[in-house]
Amino acid sequence: MKKRVADSGGNAGETLTAEKRETLEKLIGPFLSELVRQVLDGELFDPQLDLILEHRPEAFEIPSWVLKRAKEVRSLLNSFFGNEFRAWMFNEELFRKTLLSFGREQVLAWEAIGLKPFYLPGLVMERGADYPGWKPEQRPNDFYWKSLAGGKLLRYNEEGELVPDRQANKLPGAVLLVDTLCKPFYTDGSQMWKDDYLGATIKALRKKGRLHKYQHGPQDSRFGISGDAEWEEAFKPAVHQLLNLKSPSYVRLETTMELNVLSQALQGSPRARDGQTNTSVWLEEFFGDSSKRLCGGYSDYGGLANVGWDYSWNHWNDRSVRPLAVLAVG
Repeated sequence: MKKRVADSGGNAGETLTAEKRETLEKLIGPFLSELVRQVLDGELFDPQLDLILEHRPEAFEIPSWVLKRAKEVRSLLNSFFGNEFRAWMFNEELFRKTLLSFGREQVLAWEAIGLKPFYLPGLVMERGADYPGWKPEQRPNDFYWKSLAGGKLLRYNEEGELVPDRQANKLPGAVLLVDTLCKPFYTDGSQMWKDDYLGATIKALRKKGRLHKYQHGPQDSRFGISGDAEWEEAFKPAVHQLLNLKSPSYVRLETTMELNVLSQALQGSPRARDGQTNTSVWLEEFFGDSSKRLCGGYSDYGGLANVGWDYSWNHWNDRSVRPLAVLAVG
């Protein structure tokens, strides 16, 4: 028995023989329940539908929830880098594999609390680079570039040594889990990050004495956490556990350049307004030695362009932390 099948335009196509029909059923059969779920959840989109209509097996080799997020990342990177964007700047294969390794439920759980899987290419951000999404007035200030050129910016290496990072302006070339929340406006120290997923963890650490008691507001506030042992030894391991990360995934603060680029590239997210609020965050780099850490993002001093340093042991009521998780490098 033969049946006529329609092409994507609805026109009658070639006759479908019993043999071809059997092959097609074997191809589609194992993925039918997944197809039904995707239809019900509204996840199917044009590229995957095209593959289905062409009877191509790769239509279901990569789930649509992964393809959808990869497409969004590619679009955001393209908007930020403009005509300079190239295929190598987004390791889509690594991004897909990373999401699949954690699974759909975990990714949805992250997104529900304001965390977004993203990718930043291993690109050195030159000060005069011509990228349409990188606003000249919001690029790191003179202090940053002079400190970088002078070898004053330090980071911990894999051996735990604090060493000069002469490529601090290089993006990581990694799949990241990015905090998309916007830091709040300052009031009297009692200001809070909205819908903060870190609140309960911070409160528990303060109750245990692992974090300094906060004198200016609620004990679940991100403010008042120092950039020395409190962050490095108490808070980082707790965040790693909270986010259900797998080894060798790791948690750290955002570098100056990561904060700058992410806040401008993630258009549509709350943190796109990050440079407009008059509070700051600790950054990953140190200045000169371990007693001085970079901080920035304060709207009154340049917004995203604002970069300076402060004593890492200080507990400021207008400075907080924003963790970054590195899920995969490559």
